[in-house]
Formats: sequence, structure tokens, C-alpha cells
Amino acid sequence: MRGGAPRLAGSEPIARTRRAGGRLAFPLLLGALVAAANAGAQFITPNTGLAVPPPGAARVEVEYSIYRVDEFVDLTGAAQAFPNHLYFNLGVLRASYSPFAHVAIGALLPYRWTSFAESEGEPSLTARGSPGLGVFADWSPADSGSRAPVLGVRVGYFHARTDDNPGVTISDGYSRYTAMVSLASAPAAPDGWHADGSLDLEYAPAAAGQERQIEARLQIAAGRRIARLAGAELRLLALTGYRASRSAVEEDVYFHDLTSRNGFAGFRVEWAPAPPAPDRWAARLSITDDFAPDNAVVGWRATLSFATTL
Repeated sequence: MRGGAPRLAGSEPIARTRRAGGRLAFPLLLGALVAAANAGAQFITPNTGLAVPPPGAARVEVEYSIYRVDEFVDLTGAAQAFPNHLYFNLGVLRASYSPFAHVAIGALLPYRWTSFAESEGEPSLTARGSPGLGVFADWSPADSGSRAPVLGVRVGYFHARTDDNPGVTISDGYSRYTAMVSLASAPAAPDGWHADGSLDLEYAPAAAGQERQIEARLQIAAGRRIARLAGAELRLLALTGYRASRSAVEEDVYFHDLTSRNGFAGFRVEWAPAPPAPDRWAARLSITDDFAPDNAVVGWRATLSFATTL
């Protein structure tokens, strides 16, 4: 299955074992829902970017994604499907302010809504709410109109709320440290071509009897302008990426121990002003699908986002 899901509090994690096999199927998957999760913020979507506003200006970003998880692929490659699809909805609000050139400080507020039904006609298990609050700092040496690739660095900290709900939860209670490095083609790049990439790292210290969690996510995208619409450019980019984690923890839900890996690929459509100021505002729509899972979930994700500099 792809991406994540909420968990149910108040029960033990699913059995930690290398023993796989298709028969583990539904017990393993349902166990993931009722497990006490490790860390795994995963508030980064295929649309997430990094742009430092001009000094004295603010930037606001809003993202919404829906992730439909279809199955879990275990350590032997056996697919263990959910009887019904598991849906993870994630909304993220980021706001940052630049007190001086090349630096911005900000905060992020996520909101989760998860839904899972064991079988057709059965009531869905649902949970919704904010899992916590994060702060971050961005740095980029680039200036508007630059003809050099744009480097960006973000460091942050997320404080997770404690959620003792005996049903499906939206917070694992594990705070974590995050870092992101991004590189994008110059705003003034010729011929309408654009490429960007990012590396995201996450670390959650061990707590409450759970092991520490480490995760890395690499993504690259490339494409070009396909049309001009209402005075702005419409771009189509192909994107792909790969994630690796110390254990199968996705969307704050613990699925299994041991290393978890999977790739994802799809496309992103962008609508934004033409250079040299493409970051003045931007609207993005992306659709991705998971592939090559190893002790990981498989599914597809659709994300819509909007960002503007005020």
C-alpha cells in the first residue's frame, strides 16, 4: 500500500518478524491500524517546494493530498491486499517570513483525515485532526532573475501531540527533526525547460519503548512549458523518487519492522508566472503511483497545492 494511514492506539505493534507469506495478509494490515506507531511525519508531498520570499515579505503554501493504499508487500515480495481501500487525507499549511535577505523562518500546521472499512457495508474507522505543530528555517543564496541553479536548505522540528483515542489516531506522539536540501534550474532558464530535485531526511529519537526512526526521501522532476494561460506558464513535468526507512512506518502508522523501501513515479502540472519571478505564486497538481515495494505499502497519491508570496 502506498503512503500512510492512521493507527489505533492502545494495542501492541504487529509481530516483528521476518516470516512473511501471503497468509499474514489481513492480520498484518489490520494490525498496522491498531498498532502504536513509530515516528514518520511525512508532511512532504510531491508538490512541496522551497522558496525564500524577499526581505520583509511572507510566503503561504497550502497542500492537500489523498493517498489510497491498496496493499502491503512483505519481505518476500508477497502482496497482502486490504479487503477495502485505506484512504489517507493530508492537508498542510506552511507560512514563512523573511526578516532579511536569503533567510526565512516559518511554521507548519498539518491536518489528517483517515478512513478504512474492513468490508463492504461495514462502518468505516475514521479519525481526523491535527497531529501537531512544526517550525522551520529556510536558506537560499539565489536572487530573483538568477541564471544559476537555485539551491535551498530547510531545517525543522515537529512537535507531535499525544493522542490516546482508542480508535484510529492521527498522531503517533513522536516528535522529530527534519532537513531538506533542494536544487532547481535557474528561474531565467531558456526555452521553458525546468528541473528540480530534493532530498528529505527525518529523524525521530527513541521514546516510550519504541525504537528510533530514520527516513530518507529523494525526488527529481523535469519537464517544460506546454502552453501560456492567462499570462502565466503551464508546465508539465515527469517526476520520480525513492524512499527508504528503518522500518515500515508511513503516515505515522507502524506496519512492520526492518528496512522499508519503495519508489514512486508520476507527473506534475504547474501553473505559475513566467521567469524571472515564477515563485510569486504557483498552483500544482500531481499524481504518483508506487513501485518496487520492499516491506512497504503500495498505492497512488493525488496532490493539489497553491503557494503565494505576500
